[in-house]
Amino acid sequence: MHNTISTHHQKILELLEKGFNSIEIAKNLNFSVGAIQCYLSKNSLKTINSLKNTPSKNKEKILEYLKLGKRPVEISKILNLHPVSVNSYCHYNLGYTFTYNHGDVDYFSKIDSPSKAYVLGYIAADGYIVRNFRGSNTKILGIQLNVCDIDFLYFLKGQIGCQNPVKILRNGKMARFTIANKKIIKDLETLGIVERKTFLLKDIPKNIPTKYQKYFIFGYFDGDGSFVKYKTRGKKDKNIFYNSCGGTISIRGTKDLLSSFPKILNIEHYNMSFNKTYIFSFSRKEYVKSFFEQYSKSPFFLKRKYEKIKSEYDKIVSKESKQV
Repeated sequence: MHNTISTHHQKILELLEKGFNSIEIAKNLNFSVGAIQCYLSKNSLKTINSLKNTPSKNKEKILEYLKLGKRPVEISKILNLHPVSVNSYCHYNLGYTFTYNHGDVDYFSKIDSPSKAYVLGYIAADGYIVRNFRGSNTKILGIQLNVCDIDFLYFLKGQIGCQNPVKILRNGKMARFTIANKKIIKDLETLGIVERKTFLLKDIPKNIPTKYQKYFIFGYFDGDGSFVKYKTRGKKDKNIFYNSCGGTISIRGTKDLLSSFPKILNIEHYNMSFNKTYIFSFSRKEYVKSFFEQYSKSPFFLKRKYEKIKSEYDKIVSKESKQV
């Protein structure tokens, strides 16, 4: 690859003199940025920007912005510098360390409210714990979901009182919230939220007081549950038959986790099937009605799921009132 780039050596020198950076050169010559940067490095060539515009040459301005409360990312945009280089310069040369206030780090040490149980349930379904990078001992709690459900991320952020930002990813369709705090991660692991948890979740509700267990299920449902409406009687999907209620509530998970759900929700007639993961489902209208009435009193719920179940709930109530 370098032999191919070397045929453009004179052109590269001309572009460097004009003030082109490695990204612009790569685009102009139709090479990858990494290949151009590697070639420049091997040939001891530097762009004009890399010679003139470095954090060390902007020390006074950086200090000024730091005193104004600006963070490295903001400073990098103002001075047209790379955020990583600004952050490293502030840390190693200026002695500045930047951390966010993680809020109530004991939030998960005791599940003593409906809100905490709901949040724990949602994390069990859609959250994840990973190491910061390969070989690191630092673990991160993260939740990434469709941007239409971003309200939950702000709900979680507010519950913990954490200053970490909710980030909209580049495609604009997904949102993500992360937090790296040893106490929070340790408490979650004690409760049963572990790394690569998809097939490892145990009976988490047993770690929650009985009166709050159903809120855990509502949170878990919002993350890994669904409500599907059917127009025809007896329609079959994934080995599950649905009755004339017109809809089925189903929740995916491990067998150990789902086994306690029927008792907590007081459901006697249900299906427990398997399709890559276990699926707990029920469709009797009295169960759907009871589930919605309790779910609607949850401290938080996803609006799109709430409205979907409510439309079926209203039909059930309407039929009952007509029969009376």
